[in-house]
Amino acid sequence: MLKPISFLLLSAGLLFTGCRSRSANSTQYFTIADATKEQFFTLTRLGTHGTPKSVQLRITGKIESSAKLIVLLNGHPQQTFEFPAGAVDSEWHGEWLSSQLNLHYLPAAVKSGALQIACQFSD
Repeated sequence: MLKPISFLLLSAGLLFTGCRSRSANSTQYFTIADATKEQFFTLTRLGTHGTPKSVQLRITGKIESSAKLIVLLNGHPQQTFEFPAGAVDSEWHGEWLSSQLNLHYLPAAVKSGALQIACQFSD
């Protein structure tokens, strides 16, 4: 039977073994509060100076008409999301070797709505 102090030390050791700082891979959130306007924006990897290996995006929300969200790398489209009117819930995970992610939001006669974007760069 383990004594309480031994159990505490063993638990602490298991907790920290193999853990990595989440700062390099933390999720960032961005909101397109006014889905009626075209927008360009850049998400930058936080907490590290290393190059990521991949990126994951999740887009949720609701828009009244259709819209597009284009992922750009060096000005060139890498992924295009096409959202019909209504609820939006899309995900994308891809190889990504840049610390920045440029996005171009293009509404098509959207009269109202908002979108939330979660972005996670990973090693």
